[in-house]
Amino acid sequence: MVGKPKPVVAESALQKVLLERQNQLGWTNYRLAVEYGKLFHPELPARSLATKYQTTVNQVLENPDTCYFVTVQNVLKAMQGNLAVQFTSIQEVKLG
Repeated sequence: MVGKPKPVVAESALQKVLLERQNQLGWTNYRLAVEYGKLFHPELPARSLATKYQTTVNQVLENPDTCYFVTVQNVLKAMQGNLAVQFTSIQEVKLG
């Protein structure tokens, strides 16, 4: 009998966000790989997409901080999300 996989403990804020969203969607890594693949090859069957993109998705979920920015951005898009940037410091500009 196969046991349940061990839950992944998030090591970074970005990883935590990704794993929480995956959990909210109720998606396995396989399903996420399929959705990710649909961004590039919507005509391919699910099995082909999963085979082609499973490793990419696994790498992003395991350590998004070391992956290419565009890859993380596309995983977010596959999860029906996007990336927003917020600056914490505001520069004062005097006029006149």
